[in-house]
Amino acid sequence: MKDPDFHCALTAMKIDLAWLRSNLEAMNEVKSQDYKGVVMARYEPILRDIIYDAEDMIEESEYKFDKQNSRLVLIVKYISLLALSRESRERKERVKEIKRAIRRYREEMNTLSLELDRSLSSRQVVLENDRDHRFIIPYAALNHGDHDEVVGLESDLEKIKQWIMKPNEQLKVVGVWGMGGVGKTTLARTICEDGSVKEWFDQIMFITVSLEFDLKTVLVNMLAEKEGNRVTSLGREDDEFELVLEELHKQLNEKRYLLVLDDVWQTNERTWWKSLKSALPRNNNNNGSCVIVTTRLKEVARSMGAAEKHLHYHKTLSWNDSLSLFVKNAFPREDYLLEDEDITKKVVAKCGGLPLVIKAIAGDILKKEPCSYRWRAIAENIDEELDKSELLYYALRKSFEELPGYLKDCMLSLSIIFPEAYEISVEDAVHLWISQGLIHKTGAKTALEKGEECFDELIDKCLLLGERKDVFETRYQTCRVHNMVHHMCIKIAKEKNFMVLKEERMTLSSCSTHTRVGFIRGSKTDHFSKLGSKLRILVGREISESREFISNVKSKLLKQKWLRALDLSFTVDEVSNNIDWLHGIGSLSLLNCLKIRNSRIQVVPKTIMNLKNLQTLCLYQCCSLKKLPPEIGCLNKLTVLDVSSCASLRYLPMQIERLSNLDVLFGFRPAQRKVKGGCGMASLRKFEKLRKLWMQIDFEDQIDKNDLLVLCDLKKLEVLAITVAKNSNSSLINKLDCELPSPLEQLHHLYLHRFPGVENPQWLNPTSLPNLSFLHIDESTIRKFSKGLYGNGEKAWRLEAIVLTSLNQLEEDWTKLKTALPCLRLLKVYDCPKLKSLPCKINNGLGCWMNP
Repeated sequence: MKDPDFHCALTAMKIDLAWLRSNLEAMNEVKSQDYKGVVMARYEPILRDIIYDAEDMIEESEYKFDKQNSRLVLIVKYISLLALSRESRERKERVKEIKRAIRRYREEMNTLSLELDRSLSSRQVVLENDRDHRFIIPYAALNHGDHDEVVGLESDLEKIKQWIMKPNEQLKVVGVWGMGGVGKTTLARTICEDGSVKEWFDQIMFITVSLEFDLKTVLVNMLAEKEGNRVTSLGREDDEFELVLEELHKQLNEKRYLLVLDDVWQTNERTWWKSLKSALPRNNNNNGSCVIVTTRLKEVARSMGAAEKHLHYHKTLSWNDSLSLFVKNAFPREDYLLEDEDITKKVVAKCGGLPLVIKAIAGDILKKEPCSYRWRAIAENIDEELDKSELLYYALRKSFEELPGYLKDCMLSLSIIFPEAYEISVEDAVHLWISQGLIHKTGAKTALEKGEECFDELIDKCLLLGERKDVFETRYQTCRVHNMVHHMCIKIAKEKNFMVLKEERMTLSSCSTHTRVGFIRGSKTDHFSKLGSKLRILVGREISESREFISNVKSKLLKQKWLRALDLSFTVDEVSNNIDWLHGIGSLSLLNCLKIRNSRIQVVPKTIMNLKNLQTLCLYQCCSLKKLPPEIGCLNKLTVLDVSSCASLRYLPMQIERLSNLDVLFGFRPAQRKVKGGCGMASLRKFEKLRKLWMQIDFEDQIDKNDLLVLCDLKKLEVLAITVAKNSNSSLINKLDCELPSPLEQLHHLYLHRFPGVENPQWLNPTSLPNLSFLHIDESTIRKFSKGLYGNGEKAWRLEAIVLTSLNQLEEDWTKLKTALPCLRLLKVYDCPKLKSLPCKINNGLGCWMNP
């Protein structure tokens, strides 16, 4: 039974926790370089610690209450009364400690609030007087002094020259975006200084915008360039400002001009760009005037009018270009020695292709005496050397500070969990964010959808580097954190106490006893001996399911009562098939995310029903897994269930029908008729919220005629993948080929793997799939496309991309297909030898066409 006093104290703590979280959100939005940010930064680590402890206390207590109410009967109740009393006393003491910490924090914040109000009002006058003028560089200034070393820009330069050196009716906007320090400004200056560009344009203007944008000053400086003067302050009335606009328009009219707006940040205030555009002649008789925008934010370039085909992502330098730039800057006197090669490789690898970093480190080496041991000292202590560079830290932190608070936390989370340059999948990132409470459902968007948006935002803002795209070349599936950004985020995380307790040094290759997060790699037993008592997140890679591992799981891992996310991936090695280490998983009562990949586990224990908070359960490629327990139906918060590539798993239990919140279901196998208690196709109707479904058909009696019509009841289904066993018989083909009674309105991705038959299924037509955008057909026996696929003239396809792989028998003519696909922008084919009239060259069976 609940203790009324304790229950009241816990309710009060929930109210306090909501207030504390709102405080933390406010702190997260304050920029650290502001005076208020500097002051508040002292309290953020304390606040985070209190929040973590309060969350742990509340979640654990609620779980205990639920467990007692559901399981205690009178006899057990009296037998365990003493133990419950001891636990209750311990929880009460912890609640009192947390309440005292909250009280102290409230008192300090009340005092601080008064001090900040007085200090900010007095400092405002000083800030207004000492504010730096806008840093505006007329193009004339670019022709004097030293230039940046230009390396690896040849192809980028030619591509952008082709874009800007063409007649166009309207003012063309070209966007160049990339992370801080990658060389966007250098590329823009190189374009301005190119001889053919100078000949093409009558006037070239280069304006550095940066964070604090002053439109009036920019316009006056643009006017002043004709006379070679630089204006640093305006001092004009608003009515005179209109005259400035008119004068600028007059001077540029009938001229072919190039305007470079460098380092543009503002994304919310559109009015300044509208005002500036109003002063720029936009229809100069096809003369080809152009604006180039460089920015760290992709949405800025888009909002200023850059079309997708005129967006250039400025990547980091390749290894060879990085090496060349480093050697040119570090050893300009040609005193580069062969024995220095290992030093160079180490330094260049650490710089991660960022020209700003390469030049900074090369500059330090250049200042030293030309001897290897001094250069080697820099290479051995490169992190410390980079810490000394305020320019580097500011250049990267500026991007971080401009993020909204929730994205700051998402960025810090990935950086402290994963090592430098580690490739991270979008699914891993999103699931870990949700498990930490960083991402929530907002309006009509699920937490998973919101997390995917955050992933894309961080890539577009160049804090994450996109690695591998999906098969349709639409969005990144994996990313990595640049070495320098990772280094910066670790520093910020320690400042903020973000999932980390104070310590001298944090090592991410193994778990520290003082961290709330851990990443382990390999099978060393001492990894587990370092697990801290407050661990919330544990990610493990390349682990061996050895006896030592199983022993460590039972003795250490299963005692981590605050654990929210457990993500383990195993190596394929020769071990006994008798793997049962998952049996104690029910003790991790606060677990939100459980991901086990490539394990030899054979069963999932019934105690999984104790994981009432579980939202993500991924058992990918667990080839020995034979069945899931019926108790899995108790996990009513589950939104992701992934049992794909589990070769021994023949069906799912009927009780999964109770998982009404499922958003993603991968590895669904309808039970055969002879199986009792199995989940059939009809069960899919229970998943009204399902957005993504991957189903596998291995046997003819798994599905009946018209069973596929159940898909029409999944009104929110957006992604569908169907895999069929090889050598399917004609009976199965008939069951998969039907007409849908109503269209799948929301479906936009379709994957058909080993789909049988001579023709594609009847339901693959623009009427049944009116919003389908992406189609992938793989390893099929299809010989031709049906008439329905080409449409009946009433409904046109919206397909944007088609990928055809290993279709050895398909005989179709591209010319005919293209007429039925007016929106197509991408065609990829691999190993389709009988396709005719393809618009692209085929190399080693692979061809790719993109609509120009």
